[in-house]
Amino acid sequence: MNNFGMDILEKLTLKEMVEIKLKRVVQNAAAHNGKGDLYHQVIREVEESLIRLTMENVAHKQTKAANILGINRNTLRKKIRDFNL
Repeated sequence: MNNFGMDILEKLTLKEMVEIKLKRVVQNAAAHNGKGDLYHQVIREVEESLIRLTMENVAHKQTKAANILGINRNTLRKKIRDFNL
């Protein structure tokens, strides 16, 4: 991505960036008349990315990551197993 694109992304809030992507995801799901699991799919993908990126940022120190995320360390450990991180 060029610097112009990065400048635009830096100015958007997380909510704005998520809504841009989710708008397309929801439209695509609706266009296919899906009885899918869109809610759980989106939550799982976001949660997995959040945990993976947090763990990478703290050199995989679970206690520190759990504190940053505001969740119990045992909960984090379970999610790490669930996501195969």
